[in-house]
Amino acid sequence: MKIVTKIFFTVLFVLTVSATTFAQTYEDAVKTFNEGYQFAKDGDNDKAKSKFFEVISISEKVGEQANEIKKKAQDQIPSLQYKIAGAIYKGKDVPGAIVAFTEAASLAEKFGDKNIENRSKGVIPKLHYTMGNSFLKQEKLDQAIESYQSAIALDANYEKAYYQLGLVYKMKDEMEKSLEFFDKAIEIGLASNDKTAAHEAEDAARDMLLVKAVKQTESKRFDSAIELLNKAINYDNESANVYYRLAEAYNKKSITDLAIEYANKALQFEKGGKTDRAKIWYELGYAYKLKGNKSAACEAFEQAAFGQFKTVAEHEMSYELKCKQN
Repeated sequence: MKIVTKIFFTVLFVLTVSATTFAQTYEDAVKTFNEGYQFAKDGDNDKAKSKFFEVISISEKVGEQANEIKKKAQDQIPSLQYKIAGAIYKGKDVPGAIVAFTEAASLAEKFGDKNIENRSKGVIPKLHYTMGNSFLKQEKLDQAIESYQSAIALDANYEKAYYQLGLVYKMKDEMEKSLEFFDKAIEIGLASNDKTAAHEAEDAARDMLLVKAVKQTESKRFDSAIELLNKAINYDNESANVYYRLAEAYNKKSITDLAIEYANKALQFEKGGKTDRAKIWYELGYAYKLKGNKSAACEAFEQAAFGQFKTVAEHEMSYELKCKQN
């Protein structure tokens, strides 16, 4: 009898304590939620987030009765983490911001906040892009590549990241790789109807090819120069400079008909004044001279006699062709 009575009172004690603990725990959940809400109101997002996680932990111990307050706590956490991440970014800690926004996206996905999830995922590629730009300014090219690639891994249509990769590989003197990324930037720009972005990449590709072609001409590798210039035309078929350099290269090879053709195209697209056009007229005059067309050569050299070409053009007219003599 004593044993039965002892067991009875033991069970009764446990039930009483459990009921008391249950009631206190639920009240704690409410109290902790209110504390978290106040921290959030005061702008202390880290403490608020911590409190709301406490609410979730307490609620899970309480059970079904605490589901509503648990859900309210879960709803608060993603936006708080987003604000925390934003503050880290404002503090110019870009790597830290990437970690924080990644956590925001993860928490938003976990707690079903599509708005914060999408906003966070939209920010992260831009932060990798920002880091890439920072590395590029410091000429830390490999780190810049890694950052831009991270941006692209998260946003396959990030045109600016492809463009920047083109610039990095241009700096590394890896022309084919550079063109590959410029081409991708152009493709995305045109597909999204962002013609400005597409033209920016086209201009960069053209200029890179043009510079390399000039170096090839200076090294008397005229065929290589012509090949590069023809590639440049694919990016800009209205470039006066490209056509001028083609005329120059063909003059070096004494292929006068093509030199004349490209010099005339250069004149067609040159938007500058007489001084800017003088170099083109000079190549045209030189092509006509090689071809044996004295009158056309004299007319071209006369047009070329401006700026830095004035002396050489006048020399051609006076001493080489003797243009004013019958």
